[in-house]
Amino acid sequence: MRRRLSVERLRLGIEDGSLDGRLVLIDGSLRLVPQPCPSPATAASCALPSIIGLEGVPVTWDREILVSVTAASGDGTVPGLDRAGTLVATPSDGGLILLGRLAGDLEHPGSFAGLVYQRGPLRADPTTLHPVTGWLIADSVRGCLRTPDVSPCQALPSRITDLEPTAEGFLGSGTGVEVAIPNPASGIDPLQVVTPGPFLVRLAIGRSSCPRDDTACAGAPVWAWEVVARYDPWAVVRVEMP
Repeated sequence: MRRRLSVERLRLGIEDGSLDGRLVLIDGSLRLVPQPCPSPATAASCALPSIIGLEGVPVTWDREILVSVTAASGDGTVPGLDRAGTLVATPSDGGLILLGRLAGDLEHPGSFAGLVYQRGPLRADPTTLHPVTGWLIADSVRGCLRTPDVSPCQALPSRITDLEPTAEGFLGSGTGVEVAIPNPASGIDPLQVVTPGPFLVRLAIGRSSCPRDDTACAGAPVWAWEVVARYDPWAVVRVEMP
Protein backbone atom coordinates (compact mmCIF):
# COMPACT_ATOMS: atom_id res chain seq x y z
CA MET A 1 0.00 0.00 0.00
CA ARG A 2 1.28 3.49 -0.85
CA ARG A 3 2.69 5.30 2.17
CA ARG A 4 0.51 8.02 3.60
CA LEU A 5 1.72 10.91 5.71
CA SER A 6 -0.01 13.50 7.83
CA VAL A 7 0.83 17.14 7.25
CA GLU A 8 2.81 17.10 10.50
CA ARG A 9 4.91 14.10 9.39
CA LEU A 10 5.49 15.74 6.03
CA ARG A 11 6.77 18.87 7.73
CA LEU A 12 9.14 16.80 9.88
CA GLY A 13 10.37 14.80 6.86
CA ILE A 14 11.08 18.03 4.98
CA GLU A 15 12.90 19.57 7.93
CA ASP A 16 15.13 16.56 8.70
CA GLY A 17 15.73 15.66 5.04
CA SER A 18 14.38 12.11 5.33
CA LEU A 19 12.00 12.67 2.39
CA ASP A 20 14.50 14.39 0.10
CA GLY A 21 14.23 13.08 -3.46
CA ARG A 22 10.94 11.25 -2.91
CA LEU A 23 7.88 12.03 -5.00
CA VAL A 24 5.09 13.47 -2.86
CA LEU A 25 1.42 13.71 -3.89
CA ILE A 26 -0.61 16.50 -2.30
CA ASP A 27 -4.34 16.73 -2.89
CA GLY A 28 -4.83 20.45 -2.82
CA SER A 29 -4.41 23.67 -4.70
CA LEU A 30 -1.87 26.40 -5.09
CA ARG A 31 -1.91 30.12 -4.72
CA LEU A 32 0.68 32.65 -5.83
CA VAL A 33 1.93 35.08 -3.19
CA PRO A 34 3.15 38.35 -4.76
CA GLN A 35 6.66 39.40 -3.80
CA PRO A 36 8.52 42.70 -4.29
CA CYS A 37 10.27 42.70 -7.66
CA PRO A 38 13.57 44.42 -8.46
CA SER A 39 12.19 45.47 -11.84
CA PRO A 40 9.14 44.86 -14.06
CA ALA A 41 11.28 42.66 -16.31
CA THR A 42 11.56 40.04 -13.56
CA ALA A 43 7.94 40.20 -12.42
CA ALA A 44 7.15 36.75 -13.83
CA SER A 45 9.45 35.06 -11.33
CA CYS A 46 8.55 37.19 -8.27
CA ALA A 47 5.28 35.53 -7.23
CA LEU A 48 6.08 32.64 -4.92
CA PRO A 49 3.84 29.55 -4.86
CA SER A 50 2.21 28.43 -1.63
CA ILE A 51 0.19 25.23 -1.14
CA ILE A 52 -3.05 25.85 0.70
CA GLY A 53 -2.93 23.86 3.94
CA LEU A 54 0.88 23.77 3.96
CA GLU A 55 1.49 27.41 4.78
CA GLY A 56 5.00 27.94 6.08
CA VAL A 57 6.53 25.20 3.93
CA PRO A 58 8.80 26.85 1.33
CA VAL A 59 7.70 25.96 -2.22
CA THR A 60 9.74 26.71 -5.32
CA TRP A 61 9.00 26.14 -8.99
CA ASP A 62 10.69 23.36 -10.81
CA ARG A 63 12.83 25.52 -13.14
CA GLU A 64 11.34 24.09 -16.35
CA ILE A 65 7.81 25.04 -15.31
CA LEU A 66 8.90 28.61 -14.66
CA VAL A 67 10.84 28.90 -17.92
CA SER A 68 8.01 27.37 -19.96
CA VAL A 69 5.21 29.41 -18.42
CA THR A 70 7.15 32.65 -18.60
CA ALA A 71 8.03 32.07 -22.24
CA ALA A 72 4.51 31.05 -23.16
CA SER A 73 2.45 33.61 -21.24
CA GLY A 74 4.88 36.40 -20.53
CA ASP A 75 3.36 37.07 -17.11
CA GLY A 76 4.32 33.98 -15.10
CA THR A 77 0.73 32.96 -14.38
CA VAL A 78 0.10 29.24 -14.04
CA PRO A 79 -3.47 28.38 -15.05
CA GLY A 80 -4.73 25.05 -13.74
CA LEU A 81 -2.67 24.77 -10.58
CA ASP A 82 -5.06 27.03 -8.70
CA ARG A 83 -7.80 24.40 -9.08
CA ALA A 84 -8.16 21.49 -6.67
CA GLY A 85 -6.21 18.46 -7.85
CA THR A 86 -3.17 16.31 -7.14
CA LEU A 87 0.05 18.31 -6.99
CA VAL A 88 3.36 16.49 -7.43
CA ALA A 89 6.43 17.75 -5.59
CA THR A 90 9.76 16.53 -4.27
CA PRO A 91 11.29 17.63 -0.95
CA SER A 92 14.72 19.23 -1.15
CA ASP A 93 16.81 21.47 1.12
CA GLY A 94 14.07 22.14 3.65
CA GLY A 95 11.29 22.84 1.18
CA LEU A 96 9.25 21.46 -1.72
CA ILE A 97 10.09 21.67 -5.42
CA LEU A 98 6.82 21.73 -7.34
CA LEU A 99 6.88 19.56 -10.46
CA GLY A 100 3.30 19.95 -11.63
CA ARG A 101 -0.23 18.60 -11.44
CA LEU A 102 -0.99 14.92 -12.00
CA ALA A 103 -3.24 13.89 -14.87
CA GLY A 104 -4.08 10.19 -14.74
CA ASP A 105 -3.38 7.29 -12.39
CA LEU A 106 0.16 6.42 -11.29
CA GLU A 107 -0.81 2.77 -10.88
CA HIS A 108 -2.18 2.54 -14.44
CA PRO A 109 0.17 4.54 -16.70
CA GLY A 110 -0.65 4.75 -20.38
CA SER A 111 1.44 4.30 -23.49
CA PHE A 112 3.73 7.24 -24.22
CA ALA A 113 3.34 6.75 -27.96
CA GLY A 114 -0.43 6.69 -27.49
CA LEU A 115 -0.25 10.00 -25.62
CA VAL A 116 1.96 11.65 -28.23
CA TYR A 117 -0.01 10.46 -31.23
CA GLN A 118 -3.52 10.66 -29.80
CA ARG A 119 -6.21 12.15 -31.99
CA GLY A 120 -6.76 15.85 -31.63
CA PRO A 121 -4.38 18.51 -30.37
CA LEU A 122 -2.84 18.04 -26.93
CA ARG A 123 -2.81 21.23 -24.92
CA ALA A 124 0.75 22.41 -24.31
CA ASP A 125 0.71 22.78 -20.54
CA PRO A 126 3.98 22.49 -18.60
CA THR A 127 2.09 22.10 -15.33
CA THR A 128 0.43 18.81 -16.34
CA LEU A 129 2.26 15.53 -15.63
CA HIS A 130 1.28 12.35 -17.50
CA PRO A 131 2.19 8.86 -16.18
CA VAL A 132 3.41 6.66 -19.04
CA THR A 133 5.05 3.30 -19.62
CA GLY A 134 8.05 2.53 -21.81
CA TRP A 135 11.84 2.44 -21.82
CA LEU A 136 14.02 5.52 -21.70
CA ILE A 137 17.10 5.31 -23.94
CA ALA A 138 19.73 7.91 -23.02
CA ASP A 139 21.37 8.15 -26.42
CA SER A 140 23.76 10.85 -25.25
CA VAL A 141 25.21 8.35 -22.78
CA ARG A 142 25.31 5.64 -25.44
CA GLY A 143 27.09 7.97 -27.85
CA CYS A 144 29.76 8.75 -25.28
CA LEU A 145 30.30 5.09 -24.48
CA ARG A 146 30.63 4.35 -28.19
CA THR A 147 33.20 7.10 -28.80
CA PRO A 148 34.99 7.54 -25.44
CA ASP A 149 38.11 9.07 -27.02
CA VAL A 150 36.19 11.81 -28.81
CA SER A 151 35.90 15.10 -26.93
CA PRO A 152 33.28 16.36 -26.74
CA CYS A 153 31.51 13.06 -27.21
CA GLN A 154 28.71 12.69 -29.76
CA ALA A 155 25.56 14.41 -28.47
CA LEU A 156 22.41 12.45 -29.30
CA PRO A 157 18.79 12.95 -28.19
CA SER A 158 17.16 10.66 -25.66
CA ARG A 159 14.03 8.67 -26.53
CA ILE A 160 11.16 6.76 -24.97
CA THR A 161 10.04 3.63 -26.77
CA ASP A 162 7.24 1.14 -26.20
CA LEU A 163 9.54 -1.67 -27.39
CA GLU A 164 12.12 -3.04 -24.98
CA PRO A 165 15.64 -2.25 -26.27
CA THR A 166 18.84 -4.18 -25.66
CA ALA A 167 20.93 -3.25 -22.64
CA GLU A 168 23.05 -1.15 -25.02
CA GLY A 169 20.00 0.83 -26.14
CA PHE A 170 19.47 -0.68 -29.59
CA LEU A 171 16.00 -1.41 -31.00
CA GLY A 172 15.07 -4.22 -33.36
CA SER A 173 12.55 -1.90 -35.02
CA GLY A 174 11.14 1.58 -34.56
CA THR A 175 12.86 4.66 -33.22
CA GLY A 176 10.82 5.88 -30.25
CA VAL A 177 9.89 9.48 -29.46
CA GLU A 178 12.52 12.10 -28.71
CA VAL A 179 12.45 13.52 -25.17
CA ALA A 180 14.48 15.87 -23.01
CA ILE A 181 15.72 14.95 -19.53
CA PRO A 182 16.19 17.72 -16.95
CA ASN A 183 19.29 17.39 -14.82
CA PRO A 184 18.64 16.09 -12.29
CA ALA A 185 15.46 14.09 -12.92
CA SER A 186 14.04 12.17 -9.96
CA GLY A 187 14.69 8.42 -10.13
CA ILE A 188 16.83 8.56 -13.30
CA ASP A 189 20.54 7.73 -13.26
CA PRO A 190 22.15 10.15 -15.76
CA LEU A 191 24.83 7.55 -16.58
CA GLN A 192 22.43 4.66 -17.31
CA VAL A 193 21.79 3.92 -20.98
CA VAL A 194 18.40 2.18 -20.60
CA THR A 195 15.91 2.91 -17.83
CA PRO A 196 12.57 1.07 -17.61
CA GLY A 197 9.43 3.05 -16.74
CA PRO A 198 6.99 4.13 -15.60
CA PHE A 199 7.72 7.84 -16.00
CA LEU A 200 6.12 11.22 -15.50
CA VAL A 201 6.29 13.32 -18.66
CA ARG A 202 5.09 16.77 -19.68
CA LEU A 203 5.14 19.23 -22.55
CA ALA A 204 7.56 22.06 -21.86
CA ILE A 205 9.41 24.71 -23.80
CA GLY A 206 12.17 22.87 -25.57
CA ARG A 207 14.12 24.99 -28.01
CA SER A 208 13.58 28.08 -30.09
CA SER A 209 12.27 27.71 -33.60
CA CYS A 210 14.85 30.28 -34.71
CA PRO A 211 18.19 29.37 -36.31
CA ARG A 212 20.99 29.50 -33.75
CA ASP A 213 22.91 32.12 -35.71
CA ASP A 214 19.89 34.42 -36.15
CA THR A 215 19.92 36.61 -33.05
CA ALA A 216 17.26 38.90 -34.50
CA CYS A 217 14.74 36.08 -34.92
CA ALA A 218 11.67 36.29 -32.69
CA GLY A 219 10.10 32.97 -33.62
CA ALA A 220 7.67 31.19 -31.33
CA PRO A 221 9.10 28.68 -28.83
CA VAL A 222 8.84 24.99 -29.63
CA TRP A 223 7.10 22.63 -27.21
CA ALA A 224 8.94 19.38 -26.52
CA TRP A 225 8.30 16.30 -24.41
CA GLU A 226 10.28 16.10 -21.21
CA VAL A 227 10.81 13.29 -18.68
CA VAL A 228 10.41 14.68 -15.17
CA ALA A 229 10.84 11.49 -13.15
CA ARG A 230 10.87 7.72 -13.04
CA TYR A 231 8.66 6.45 -10.25
CA ASP A 232 7.64 3.38 -8.30
CA PRO A 233 3.91 3.78 -7.60
CA TRP A 234 4.29 2.06 -4.23
CA ALA A 235 7.19 4.29 -3.13
CA VAL A 236 5.33 7.53 -3.78
CA VAL A 237 4.16 9.34 -0.65
CA ARG A 238 0.62 10.74 -0.46
CA VAL A 239 -0.09 13.49 2.05
CA GLU A 240 -3.35 13.34 4.00
CA MET A 241 -4.54 16.91 3.85
CA PRO A 242 -7.00 18.14 6.49
